[in-house]
Amino acid sequence: MFEYIDGASRRITDVENFGQKDEALYGLADKIADAFDKNFALRSIDQALNKIPGKSSDYILGKIRNFESVTKLDPISTLLNLTQRGNILGATNLKSFFKGLYSVYTKEGKAFAMKAGVTSKSAINKAMQATTGETTGGLTQRYFNMIRFTQVEEGNRIASANAGRFFAEDIFKSLLKKKNPVSKQILDDLGVDISTALKSGKLSDRDLSNAARTVTGDMNFYSNTLDLPLSFTSGEGAKVITQFKAAAFQQGVFAKKVVKEAIKKGRIMNLIYFLAFSQASGEILADARAKASDRERPTGWMRVLDNYAYGPGWG
Repeated sequence: MFEYIDGASRRITDVENFGQKDEALYGLADKIADAFDKNFALRSIDQALNKIPGKSSDYILGKIRNFESVTKLDPISTLLNLTQRGNILGATNLKSFFKGLYSVYTKEGKAFAMKAGVTSKSAINKAMQATTGETTGGLTQRYFNMIRFTQVEEGNRIASANAGRFFAEDIFKSLLKKKNPVSKQILDDLGVDISTALKSGKLSDRDLSNAARTVTGDMNFYSNTLDLPLSFTSGEGAKVITQFKAAAFQQGVFAKKVVKEAIKKGRIMNLIYFLAFSQASGEILADARAKASDRERPTGWMRVLDNYAYGPGWG
């Protein structure tokens, strides 16, 4: 039922925003005067809507992505994916981080994440297909189930969705006590209808779901056309070349956002927690990888950088 409602609501929203045949989107592109920019916009729209026909070589390139996934990702990669939850510290606050982690093991937390649409079968399918090129029914996905990669991905989304909910509630309580522009901006960024919430004195289910999806989208990367440069997604060949680089690119975008918010909104402690978690988790996993591959770890500042490379999102 959740799958049907999720899919139906997305289709209705797409028609309302873009038109029945996406004519509103193409109409905007037609207004671009420069021919090069116009063609680039049209191709980007086609790419985002999956309207570019596949080539005969795409099947083979897709299988190469499957092979790369199985040969390069292992149980330590599952642990690396687990550290993705550290991004919650950058997106919310310390209290919401711990409450989000606890929610992974509660029925209420799992139900809320499903209701928000972040752990639906289509959402998990989309996330895993971005990495492997194959949906949950293929052999590659069975391998990911065996090493618990898919289960950890689902847990990441449950944790982030609930952390987003708790964070929105926490900031809204602060706003009710003391009106300040920073709290309003944070809630607005989370997708909260502030004026309606202030009138009713509470956040609606829609507000909480929006906050859940916003935080989940910030820290769990879909690797879709709208989130990446066109060079990453312009065909199966590009996807093979950038297969394990897309997440690192988006982690860089996320880290930049955390730094900007620390400066502009005074969220310095979030940045400190985020960097500390990245360093600690990176130290543990980099050591594990070094022992598994029988290599020496660097020392000094190079070790610090190496730890960050094994922290949330980069690995």
